[in-house]
Amino acid sequence: MTHKEYVERLKEEIINRVKYHAPMVSEGVDYSLLAAYNIDETLPIFVYKKPLDKHLCQAFLEAKKQCDFNLILTEKPRISTKKLKNCYIIFEDEIGGNLSLLFEKLNINYSLKSDYKIKRNKEFIKINNQEIKLDFIPFYNHKKVMFNGVICTIKQFLLNGNNIAIDLANTREELNEISLEINIPLPRGYYFFKKYFNRIEIENLTCKNKAIFNYFLPEAKINFSCLDGIFSSTFACINLTANIAIKGGAKKTMFFNFGSEEFLPNNPKEMQEIFSLSQQSMYEIFDTKIISRNDAEDHLFNLELPKKIWKAWSRFSCDQANEERWLALKSRYIKNVDCGIEVNRDNKQLKSVKLYRQGGWKSVYIVRGDSTYLFAGRTKYYNYTLLSNELFSKNNEIYLSFVN
Repeated sequence: MTHKEYVERLKEEIINRVKYHAPMVSEGVDYSLLAAYNIDETLPIFVYKKPLDKHLCQAFLEAKKQCDFNLILTEKPRISTKKLKNCYIIFEDEIGGNLSLLFEKLNINYSLKSDYKIKRNKEFIKINNQEIKLDFIPFYNHKKVMFNGVICTIKQFLLNGNNIAIDLANTREELNEISLEINIPLPRGYYFFKKYFNRIEIENLTCKNKAIFNYFLPEAKINFSCLDGIFSSTFACINLTANIAIKGGAKKTMFFNFGSEEFLPNNPKEMQEIFSLSQQSMYEIFDTKIISRNDAEDHLFNLELPKKIWKAWSRFSCDQANEERWLALKSRYIKNVDCGIEVNRDNKQLKSVKLYRQGGWKSVYIVRGDSTYLFAGRTKYYNYTLLSNELFSKNNEIYLSFVN
């Protein structure tokens, strides 16, 4: 995190406490005591109990441009506070009992505590009250199960946010019914929800982040928080429940999206196109697969690391460490050059490489011999190993030979 980013994040935290933390006043306040210390009784009291450094000082200065408050420092600052308006240095051992009690009542910089046990604190999909554990298939989660004669096929994939597609097929001749529950927890904060016919608009009042939960299911019931019936709660989630009736031999397709904009397909065909586009976009990112004599490293590069990275993205997060690890491993096998790709000829563990190019997977097989050449189609190019874009457009299989 850069200095600028760190200060910006601190500033937002300070502003949020000033805006949203009410003082914990339980009875009358002796404002004359504030006057004795020349503290402005009309402004919030922000007590900070650590030494003030240059980063914090800059963050407080930036925060005060948007909202004013009294800043009470109880430890000697490491930097001059002359630029900070309404800043008071009152050491802990100089604060009398009455003033200490007053600061405790009026301080807006207090820790948030709660003994409330969240009932729905994780993301899940339930059918007939049974939680469905999805399997990762690069690059989506999938499960096919049957309940009372209804075949349920679930896909979870990424495109314009996090998507859930559910196909239901009733194998019986008579009317059938299943229950569905989808739960998506939100980061703790103060939220505002606005419900429309086919979407829920969500705004985090603390940081001003906005999101939309898109759905088209007229029979659905929506809860906005883990405290049932409390629509604006610090323990917030999107919880959808529905009892879905399916005629004998009929099929039904449902689609849900949690992202930043209105996003719904108009029909099952369009939904499949969205799914295909999501897979293509993932293949364009994780565009390399390797087969070598090191099975463990193959598994790590081809599946384990992409799975961890994808899982983080599905939670609207970033796994930077594993992203860098994947890219570092990739550089050990191939290198991008101006007009194509070069395979690392010094990596004698490598047996083949699969590369996603021009909408499909292309296989490059590595052989070792007494000469260097590239064989593609019916043409052999001696002392030539560059995998050009033109080669990929004309060939699905390419052979590279390196001298042992």
